[in-house]
Parts: sequence; C-alpha cells; structure tokens
Amino acid sequence: MIHFFWSIFFLVLTMALVLAYVVGFASILFMIHYIAVRNWREMADNGRVTSDRMIYIGGKFIVYFLVAAGIAWGVLYLDYVLAKKWEIAYVHSNVAAACNRSMLLFFALFLLFLITNTLRLNREAAVSGDGFGRYYQTRFFRKLIVACLVMMLTVYVLQLQKWTGKDNANLDAKQYWVPGQVLNGFRLVLTTFIHPEIPVMIPSNLLQQWIYDQGTKYLPENDGEIGVWQNSWFHYHYSRRDRKPLFIGKGSPSDLMVNILDRQWFCLETMATKPFADHQMEVEHYYRDYPSLALSYNLREGWYSGKLVASAARLAQMKKYVLRSRLLSQWLWELGEKWQTSEKTLRFLKKHPK
Repeated sequence: MIHFFWSIFFLVLTMALVLAYVVGFASILFMIHYIAVRNWREMADNGRVTSDRMIYIGGKFIVYFLVAAGIAWGVLYLDYVLAKKWEIAYVHSNVAAACNRSMLLFFALFLLFLITNTLRLNREAAVSGDGFGRYYQTRFFRKLIVACLVMMLTVYVLQLQKWTGKDNANLDAKQYWVPGQVLNGFRLVLTTFIHPEIPVMIPSNLLQQWIYDQGTKYLPENDGEIGVWQNSWFHYHYSRRDRKPLFIGKGSPSDLMVNILDRQWFCLETMATKPFADHQMEVEHYYRDYPSLALSYNLREGWYSGKLVASAARLAQMKKYVLRSRLLSQWLWELGEKWQTSEKTLRFLKKHPK
C-alpha cells in the first residue's frame, strides 16, 4: 500500500508541475498580448496610423529581446575570457553550464521586461476594468486547466491498468513507473520542440530522476527492466531525434558525451544480457527501442577517443571499445532472432517498417 501512496504522491507532483508549465507559458503569451493590445489602443487614441503602431510595438519587443540577448552574451563572453585568463582547461560540462546560465539570464531579463510593462499597464487600466487578471478568468483558460488535469488522470489510469495486471511483474516498482510515464509523456511533448537540456526542462528532469531513483530500488538486480526505465526516460529524448548534448564540438573532448555513452552502454548491456520478469516490458520496450539506442551509441562512441573527428583509427586501438562493438553486433543479431519468436513484435514491425 505504501508504494501506491508514493504513486499518488508523484502523480500529484507531476500534475502540479505540468500545470505550472502550462500556466507559465500561458502567462507569457497573455503578457505579450496584453502589452501589444494596450499599446495599440493608446497609440490609436493618440491618432497614430496603423503602420506606426505596428513598427513601434514590434520594434519594442525586438529591442528588449536584443538587449536581453546582448547582456546574456556579454556574461557568457566574460566567463570565457576569465577561463582563458586563468588558463582553465576546456571542459565541455563547464562550457555547457556557462551557456545554460546565459540562456537562463536572457530568459529572466526578457521576462522581467514583460512583467514590468504588464504591471505598469495594469495599474493604468485598473479603473476601466481592463486589467490583466481577466485573462485567467476566461472560459478558454479554465477549460485548458481542466483538460490538462483530465488528460493526466486518464493517462495515469490507463498506464496503471496496463502495467499492474496479473501478467506483469515487479509490481511494487510499477507503482513508480506509472506516474513516471505520465511525466515522461509530457517531457516527450516538450522535447519534440526543444532540447532536453534547455534550462526550462530542469524541473521536469529533476522530478523524473527522483521517480527513477525511488522506483528502481524495487527492481531486482538481475533484471533487464532497469535498462528500459533509464532508456525510456532519459536516453530516448536524445536518440529519437539524433540529438547530442548542447554546445558540443566534433573536434573537442566532451565529458558530458562520455558520461551519456557510459549510461547508454549500461542500458544496452543490461537489456541484452539480463532476463525480464515482465514479458510485456521486454516486448514493448526492449524489442522496439533497442535498435535506436544502439544506433545512437554507435554514432557517438568516437568521443571515447577524445573527440569525434577522425576517431575511427584511435578507437580501433582501444581494445575495450573494440570488444564493445563486437558485443553490440552480437546482441543486435540475437535481438533479431528474438523478434521472430514474438508475433506482437512482427506485427509492429510490419505496421512500422522504418
């Protein structure tokens, strides 16, 4: 029962986080619309022609955008100059962290512009009843919130029915897998449009990691399912769109890429060499997702040699990774044989040949 309570707890956290994302994004759009409309009306009352209004309002947003971007770029450049001055060696994780700080600063500055302008205009409009708060009282906004809640509850119930049946295994762990799948579904929507490492993804990534850490405690050590969890929730966001870590250069070393490759290898080895107590998990995730993960690993493993450019010759002299390549080929061959024994997989491959 305690695991079910944890499941509900993580579901509530997921719902709260998703609503925070939705309300935050909607608020940004509302502020942009409110500022534009109020300025448009003020200029119309002053007799300004349409072209002047469009140029002024559009230019206003562009100027603030460029100012915020300029300040963020200046901070990033200062980071680079100081690192060079003190002769700090190039470390990709440090570069990525500096770039992410600059992106966060840019977003904060632009958001500050929106908030200050909205507050000023809202004070002026308070008398007329045309305040900013009306956006949150619209039927559309309320329906949006209700739709999000209903959708998440529906996904949770469907996942609960799917993964906690009499034919499933590791049922205690599944109580964490189910809310984790709800959150991961939302993250998959976001990463369709943005990179998984963009600062706005940090809260959802941290919550996903927490659910993973809690849930995998209840998976047996000799079970391939943990590889599915890690791949589905973390690596798939990269492999499905052939993404690399942010701010990575083919001619530079990357500690971040090496870390990702090590974790990808853990998933590849675990799924291929350990049995699955839950056959449904094996068929629906290991059988289907393994090739894309293997391809992603194979395309990036050159970074083990220091950098991706001209890495084949260097990698061929590293026995550890030569052995890994042979093992991966063997595991893919064995996977193909396993497909032939699964009618469900064969139907899936026939329906989705690519």
